[in-house]
Amino acid sequence: MTTMNQDQLRAIFHYLKVPASAYDLGNNMRLGACETIEHTPQGWEVYGIERNSKYDIEVFSNETDACLDLLYKVMHR
Repeated sequence: MTTMNQDQLRAIFHYLKVPASAYDLGNNMRLGACETIEHTPQGWEVYGIERNSKYDIEVFSNETDACLDLLYKVMHR
């Protein structure tokens, strides 16, 4: 099984020249709309954020599935 972590996902986004404003990898530094990933007590959350409000929250049990979901969302946005 292939695994992926946030560092690898960041490298993929960089390689594909995805603007950094399109995603946030868990540091909650984006003020505008973007897709983000966050590790919480519930699991790995992937969601959209706009005006500090989360929407379309999906929770995954592992980082790989969350990273793959975020990659899909950002590339098909």
